[in-house]
Amino acid sequence: MKKALKAVGIVFGLCLVLLLGAGIYVFSQISKPEDQGPTQVFDTPSGQITGVWTADDGIANFMGIPYAEAPVGDLRWQPTVSKTSWNGVLEANQFGPRCMQSTKRGDNSYAERLVRGLGLSWFKTELAVSIIKNGEAAPTDEDCLFLNIRTPEAGNTSAKLPVMVWIHGGSHTGGSGSDDLYQSNALVKEGVVLVTINYRLGVFGYLAHPALSADSARNVSGNYGLLDQIEALKWVHNNIEAFGGDKDNVTLFGESAGAWAVTEIMASPLAKGLIHKAIGESGASSTLHHLRTTPVAPHSGEGEGVKIAAAFGVTENMSAADMRRISADVIQEAQDTYQGYTGVLHPIVDGWSMPRAASLIFADSEQANIPFLTGGNADEATLFYDFYQAPNTWGGKAPRDQVAFTKWMTEHYGDAAPKLMALYGLDNAKNRIRAEADMLGDDLFINHIRRVAAEQAKINEDVYLYHFTRTPPDEDQTIGAFHASELFFVFDNFNTAIYAEDADNDLRRHMVKYWTNFAKTGNPNGAGLANWPRYKREGEQWMVLAHSPKAGPVDQVETLNLHETRMYQAMDKIRSADIIAR
Repeated sequence: MKKALKAVGIVFGLCLVLLLGAGIYVFSQISKPEDQGPTQVFDTPSGQITGVWTADDGIANFMGIPYAEAPVGDLRWQPTVSKTSWNGVLEANQFGPRCMQSTKRGDNSYAERLVRGLGLSWFKTELAVSIIKNGEAAPTDEDCLFLNIRTPEAGNTSAKLPVMVWIHGGSHTGGSGSDDLYQSNALVKEGVVLVTINYRLGVFGYLAHPALSADSARNVSGNYGLLDQIEALKWVHNNIEAFGGDKDNVTLFGESAGAWAVTEIMASPLAKGLIHKAIGESGASSTLHHLRTTPVAPHSGEGEGVKIAAAFGVTENMSAADMRRISADVIQEAQDTYQGYTGVLHPIVDGWSMPRAASLIFADSEQANIPFLTGGNADEATLFYDFYQAPNTWGGKAPRDQVAFTKWMTEHYGDAAPKLMALYGLDNAKNRIRAEADMLGDDLFINHIRRVAAEQAKINEDVYLYHFTRTPPDEDQTIGAFHASELFFVFDNFNTAIYAEDADNDLRRHMVKYWTNFAKTGNPNGAGLANWPRYKREGEQWMVLAHSPKAGPVDQVETLNLHETRMYQAMDKIRSADIIAR
């Protein structure tokens, strides 16, 4: 009977988790503290507000605070408009809707691949997959620009606590700041104010189109999600002292697409002075795509935007006003069925919010000069390989025949191909799929993370790099230290499927302390923690986040140097090209 109940518990826990795209979104409760009733009314520059007290004494939770005007009607596909002050008392006791995104449950989704890789029994796996596919999605709406605040010093304007602003992941097409994984008090208990935000996604957040550009005073379009993120930071700057926060000590942190956003905001002149420290988990932006001409990418923002807009009925002679009259549901349905949007609906170089490629801005030391903590996971691509079926994201599916594959590698990597094949074990046909996944993880994530860490270290000595290696505890697991798996430790928030063992306790403590120490001082180190050295290329040391965290060298430096060489060659091509960004 106990075994049966345990099986039911594990399956129930799995059904709490729904992961889509490149991030983790949890629709049902994990370990969120129960609300204990309303707080008193507090004054803020935006108006009076009341939230709820959580089960943790003294920690207040404010949900669904509007930080911008609703991006609907004439404000769809427009730069974010600051929120005017509200009248009366805002009852911030429930989350606002998620921004428009897919609510469909497809086969072989990220969630399904994760469940199948955890090493559970066949019965538990299939039952969990079935429930995930048939689960009810959280509500979505175009009116979605809300943020949430957890604080131990509500109303204390003199507290001046460090502020941590979270940007969720999800390939810029899914997710929400209200996902339950992020609704944890673990960070807050360490003496910080936690803010989580929504921002426009997918077609609504990143569509570039000639008609939208023509309607703009700057002759640009796209990057609306990026502008939302910056507007949220402005709201935090203007209001956070009412929640006990310090507007002059704001740490921006995010994962996957959220980590891309962190580096984009570091590079954007529109965000100057709004953040004072940054943490990027499993992502860093290169922004090689441009609004109109792109020398190293297969498409431009407007070029792909025309194709995507045609899928929801936009014709050549339609104006921006015509586009804004199309139903939001029709637009979202078109994105759900359009096969070419993946990798397209991202931030682009527009000459304004993103004046140049983020990679060039970092290489030229023009980004924000602030402390930076970043890193990635040992098995970033295990849950993405089925989609790409190649060791990189830009060459199409790799041939299965070994002779054809060797030729394919040479075409893409030239003289470096034999060395890459030997270092990754790609010359062994039997082990090639796992070897390709390892290389894909470096191509998609680790190479960019390491590069921006090195470039940030040129202008600020407080740069710290990590390598997260903890794997699921079930012996039959196949996904390793998968993409986003560190999030459960950062927020110290687990469920019965992705659970913590006793052996994880030291890692849990280290990661919460490292993240909050960094937010407080720009240095993750503190009493009782393994020493985390600053990152330098010479003799580089990464903090290996395992059951016993310890700094040391990593074994893929040689392969990462080869990836980096190719990246710099692409950047040189951009420098020498005649680019029309706007």
